Amino acid sequence: MLFSILIPVYNAEKNIEETVRSILTQTEQDFEIILLDDGSTDKSKAVCTQLSSQNPEKVRFDSQINTGVLIARRNLAKLSKGKYLLFVDSDDLLAKNALADIRRSIEQTDSDVVFYDLQKLADNGDERYTLPLDEGLYTNETRALFLRQLFLTKYSYSMCQKAIKQDCFDFDVDYERFQGMRIAEDVFQSFPIMDKAQSIYYLKKPLYIYRKNSGGATATVKLSDFHWCEVLYERQDEYIAKWDISAEDVQTVAEGRVRRMLGFLSVYAKQNGNNTYRQFKEFAKALTSNKLFCDARSKSSSKKLQKIYRMDLALLKLHWYRALYILHRSI
Repeated sequence: MLFSILIPVYNAEKNIEETVRSILTQTEQDFEIILLDDGSTDKSKAVCTQLSSQNPEKVRFDSQINTGVLIARRNLAKLSKGKYLLFVDSDDLLAKNALADIRRSIEQTDSDVVFYDLQKLADNGDERYTLPLDEGLYTNETRALFLRQLFLTKYSYSMCQKAIKQDCFDFDVDYERFQGMRIAEDVFQSFPIMDKAQSIYYLKKPLYIYRKNSGGATATVKLSDFHWCEVLYERQDEYIAKWDISAEDVQTVAEGRVRRMLGFLSVYAKQNGNNTYRQFKEFAKALTSNKLFCDARSKSSSKKLQKIYRMDLALLKLHWYRALYILHRSI
């Protein structure tokens, strides 16, 4: 079997059938679909059971207690039989003929990973995420050009933008201590996979259709997210050193960390409309005292940050937390 299409499912009763249909109708049919319900509280399990019973040759279904998407994806990989693994989120789609395009790339190059573009569907217009690289095979010296994009280009780290040869998946590593990781679990798991991949084929074509989920994990913020940032950035730093990433790129990474952590402020101020000023002030203080945040600020250039982030930094420096709270409640 060539492909295992792996879909973690959590409260996806409204979308999962359309997601599965986008795969079942592919022209390339050498695949299995595995659905894993991650402790849903809606009717997802019933929908998945029906999809499996209607398509027994193609669709398998299993369920587990809720662990979060990181562990769910790993458990799916352990159930797979295909030579290549493709991860699809339960509210997204594969483009028409996506598997046929990936198969051609594999037959031409036998690459460890086939990477492809993402098309984001949005109310204000569709947006394509692509890399500033030419289509083609990246190996030996050119492989380094591709790896640096995991630090520099939005969505390049997505687990859903790559067909991964089974041999590149780190099945031998225990990830249980990372259960419940909410921050960038995609990039966290992508680093060891891309490190093992000695050949990467970039198919400059939007084969994955992403539909933004406003109710996802990153739509809310918790104090514990600072811990998950620490876990993520420790792994990033490990591969920055291993892949000999340049000082200029390290500065870009630091600026991205500052933007991400400052972005928590806006979400925390407005989420559910329930957080009081006192809670926001405690959150802002925790941010400014966070070692990772301070380290990222020292390595980054504020001139390269957008105006709103520069304003955040100025207000934090002055300890004007109420002004910061009012600002983020109003935008």
